Amino acid sequence: MDLRDDGVSPDKVAGDRIYSINVPLANLIMAPDDVFRPFLGFMKVWTGTMVAVRYNMFLPVAAPDIPRMPILEDSSTMRHTAYVVNILAPEAFPASTSATLGGFGSATQKFYQRFGDDYDVLNIVWASPSFFQNRDHSIVKNTTRGIGLAQSDNSAAYSSKGTLIGITRFPSVAFLDGAEAGNQHEFGHQWINYLNFAPLASGVPHWPISTMASGTMGFSIPPTNEGGNFPCLLSKDSGGIKLTPNNAAPVFADLDLYLMGLLAPGQVGENIVISDPTQAAFVMTHCDGRIYMGPFTTLTVQDVINAAGARAPDNGNSKKQFRLATILMTRDKLLDDDAMAFFSYFVRRAEEKGEVPSHIGFTKVSARPFAISTRGLANWSFQLTPTALPEINYGGVVNGASGGSAISPGSYASIYGTMLAPETASAALTPLPVTLGAATVLVNGVPAPAYYVSPLQVNFQVPFATQPGLATVSITANRLPSSIAWVQVKPAAPGILVYGNNHAVAQNGDFSLNAPAAPIAPGSYLTVYMTGIGPLDNTPADGAAAPLSPLANATLPRSAFIGGLPATISFLGLAPGFVGLGQANILVPNASPGERPLSIAIGGVASNSALVSIGTR
Repeated sequence: MDLRDDGVSPDKVAGDRIYSINVPLANLIMAPDDVFRPFLGFMKVWTGTMVAVRYNMFLPVAAPDIPRMPILEDSSTMRHTAYVVNILAPEAFPASTSATLGGFGSATQKFYQRFGDDYDVLNIVWASPSFFQNRDHSIVKNTTRGIGLAQSDNSAAYSSKGTLIGITRFPSVAFLDGAEAGNQHEFGHQWINYLNFAPLASGVPHWPISTMASGTMGFSIPPTNEGGNFPCLLSKDSGGIKLTPNNAAPVFADLDLYLMGLLAPGQVGENIVISDPTQAAFVMTHCDGRIYMGPFTTLTVQDVINAAGARAPDNGNSKKQFRLATILMTRDKLLDDDAMAFFSYFVRRAEEKGEVPSHIGFTKVSARPFAISTRGLANWSFQLTPTALPEINYGGVVNGASGGSAISPGSYASIYGTMLAPETASAALTPLPVTLGAATVLVNGVPAPAYYVSPLQVNFQVPFATQPGLATVSITANRLPSSIAWVQVKPAAPGILVYGNNHAVAQNGDFSLNAPAAPIAPGSYLTVYMTGIGPLDNTPADGAAAPLSPLANATLPRSAFIGGLPATISFLGLAPGFVGLGQANILVPNASPGERPLSIAIGGVASNSALVSIGTR
């Protein structure tokens, strides 16, 4: 497929050196772990018959699951959400794509006129058009001693009155993801690594091959010293250094956290540095559990203090709450609402308190946001102005019956968090509404029926069409969106409803509630209520009550145990007249009297264990 500059749709102006392509939506394949950035293909730039350069193209997609943040119109050249501001700044866009990007001083001046001088770091993004250049960080002001860097203050050049300490530039929007390690890496360059002494000098501005290199700041790739990810953990072993593979997303190393003012010297462990740079290739390619027996050096925090002085302010007096702002610069026009939603979502992810899927380039990892990477010792705020928004707790989307992390299509599920709804409300009639108490749950962008909403908890039905695998869940309350919770959807996720001290919600043959005072005799049928029973042979509409005739039968293999004995399930399906409520009719085996554990497996997935009361025959 060719990019065109011929003035024919989708290209607008012939000969303006802007090349356009039309990608039919039907041709776009996006998996959940693409995190709204599916791979589009390779862009090849030709010089005659030769390919001069090839770029990887990842398409930003403002899918329906992307939360839509309210947008405020500041002027004809500025609009913002709670997390990003878009400024029309044609002067910041050079004619050549290979030119060094600068000239954004007028954009920062406009920013400060609107939002004030309250931000430690500004993230400057060339949003439209973007450039095939790497992100980087520039120090604007340094008052920290003991990190190997002279004190300076150039904040006035950016119209700051002294609060601004650094600028991080994003020439390419493909690298903008607040939860991903690269953004933390650039922030870390405010303090790391300026220790220009052996054995660290060879790694400046990153680390040499060392225990620190497997952390967020990485190592310097010769000869340019561009930062790279070091996928190996180093540890002392008999005969040398053990090389252990590390596939997890990086976090800040001890020495990083010391230089950032987050750890005391006594909290920094001993480090290992491979002192012979010619051995770097061996270490990089043999990280498989073997022992490296070449030269190495040990480094302590006292070595750093001896060379650069003690860090001041120390960890007891250093700053730990940082405010950052993201400026999206555009050349020709302001971004549309979808683009503002897309960028707002990716910036807001910086404030996540748990791991989230991330996709940068071809790398797909479970990213560890700043709060995790710094061990909870520091926090970021990316809001331009303090805005109270709904928040889903990390791990706060659960099976509504068992409280487990897996949910399934058509099942009853719960969300826990804060400001999830402006009021408490319960659905009175079926079909259940998708908006209840001014709150709407979205699963993969699809509105989900709600049973109950409140500021701290929302109960909803997972839409039947939800596909197994990774899924997004968010909530909008009073038109204000939460961020996205990522959850696993399984074909079946059985959860037995419980009450009291983990007692199953179950009825005896006479319809009485099974309880210690009302046990069931072996050989009788017990009706157990549950959720997550899997696919059905007669699926009702989302939010609709289950039919009585014909019944909605579950189709996956099932089994049950009571008191460790197998129990026959005579019926498994939806309870007629209820929404998303499963029912299992179980023949009670000859279990001994008393409180006995019940478990049910559907499609090979086990439920929670709940107690049932067994009597005598």
